[in-house]
Amino acid sequence: MSSYQSPNIMAVPKRSHLSESQAQCRVAEWLDARGMLWCHVPNGQLRSKRVAAQLKREGVKAGVPDILIFDRPPSKPEFVGVALELKRTINGRTSEAQERWLKALDKRKWYACVAKGHLEAIDILIELGYGPDKI
Repeated sequence: MSSYQSPNIMAVPKRSHLSESQAQCRVAEWLDARGMLWCHVPNGQLRSKRVAAQLKREGVKAGVPDILIFDRPPSKPEFVGVALELKRTINGRTSEAQERWLKALDKRKWYACVAKGHLEAIDILIELGYGPDKI
C-alpha cells in the first residue's frame, strides 16, 4: 500500500478497506482537483432487467474500465489516455470481460491498468505524471 496521502483526500487508516464505491469517490476527488478530463463508467450497479436491456440497446458494454482519462499521461505521452479498472484491496478480481477490454484498449494505445484501492490508483496516476504538483 502507498504511503502517499493527498491533502485533498481524507486519510484512511492503513488497515481500513474501502468499498469499491468509496475508493472510486476518493480517486474522483483527486482527479477533479487536478482539472483532469475524465469520466467514470458506472457498469457495476444492480439494475432491473428492463433498465439493463435498455442500457444494452443504448450501447452499454460489460467490462469497460471504471475510469477513462482523456488527457495523455505526461510521463508516457505515447499513450492516448488511461483506462483504469479499480478493485477492492481485498478479493478484488477482474472479470473476463474486463480483461478483454483492458487488452483491447492497450492495443489502441491506451495505458490500461488495474489498481487495488484508491491509494494504488493514485500512485499509478502520479507515476504517469498527473502528480500532486498539478493542483
